Amino acid sequence: MTGNLIQNFGQNVSFRPATFSEPRSEEEVLELLDQNRDRSIRVVASRHGWSDGIKTVGLSIDLRHLDHVRINEAAQTVTVGAGCKIKHLLRQLKPCGLTLPSVGLIDEQTVAGATANATHGSGKHSLSHYVRSVRVAHFHGRTGEATITKIDSGKELQTARCSLGLLGVVVEIEFEVRSEYRIQEHVLHHDSLASVLAAESEFPLQQFYLMPWSWEYYGQHRVETSDPKSSSANLYRAYWHWGIDWGLHLILFVLVKLLRIKVFVSGFFRFLLPLVFLRKWRVVDDSHKMLTMEHELFKHIEIELFVTRTNLDAALNAVKEAIEVFGGREPMSESAKTIPVECRGIYYHHDAICVRRVQADDTLISMS
Repeated sequence: MTGNLIQNFGQNVSFRPATFSEPRSEEEVLELLDQNRDRSIRVVASRHGWSDGIKTVGLSIDLRHLDHVRINEAAQTVTVGAGCKIKHLLRQLKPCGLTLPSVGLIDEQTVAGATANATHGSGKHSLSHYVRSVRVAHFHGRTGEATITKIDSGKELQTARCSLGLLGVVVEIEFEVRSEYRIQEHVLHHDSLASVLAAESEFPLQQFYLMPWSWEYYGQHRVETSDPKSSSANLYRAYWHWGIDWGLHLILFVLVKLLRIKVFVSGFFRFLLPLVFLRKWRVVDDSHKMLTMEHELFKHIEIELFVTRTNLDAALNAVKEAIEVFGGREPMSESAKTIPVECRGIYYHHDAICVRRVQADDTLISMS
């Protein structure tokens, strides 16, 4: 196909490639590479990224048909086609009593897309950390012909775990898997960053939110447990689905897109949102259900920043001040004064800043 307009999920990136293709086999991928060796070639997945990384005026490839799943229970691994969505992989693993060691906030991503940019984990390493091997279609360095190479060790594997598509077209990935497990979760309000971070020793899988305009913290405290699934787990899931995934975002849609009154947005976060979170409701459920949300229900644009733990307080203060200045308040610090005058007051932030740990050694934090 030619001339199709392609957009990412947030619709902040759009482009029109000369050719768009959805190959159904690895052989077709190789043929496409040979036929387009003089063009730029990029791969699109679920399009949940916000950068220009998928843009090309040459060949755009969608690998959705490469979605096979082969489970090796003895080796505790699974080999997956690059276009397989994480939710589909998890469904295939469940009958075997297996799951992925780490997942991101949404399960709509393809495995290749999620690993190509090292999508964050939930209190653990990113999913990329658990990649055992990668098969990549590329041009042979000596002959120039399209070929497929398996990468399974050394610095090459480290590079393949977060390649941003620069190694070639990933066609298959092998992951570590583990036995299914359950997580206990509850939500608490915290007065300070120090307070919510102190809870991490007891709840290592936690993530937390800094609420704009109230600037208060809410911890989503999680820990792996051997306790049975709670009798209220389905009710808890319904609360998050209808109350947060749908209800909260519908309210924000009305406030931001329809009413467009700044004081309503800040008032919501200061006075009404605290009533939404049901605190101290301890629930145990399957890890996949606890660690993911339906973050894809509403179109949005998101930026993800990685900072070390020692810089987290300063980073959050910088984000807070930037949000306030873009919202129309006068800058106080020298760094905030570098924000151009014409940018002040043009954007009123309307979503929580989510903070989660990425590495098990506590050195890296993800903010989005």
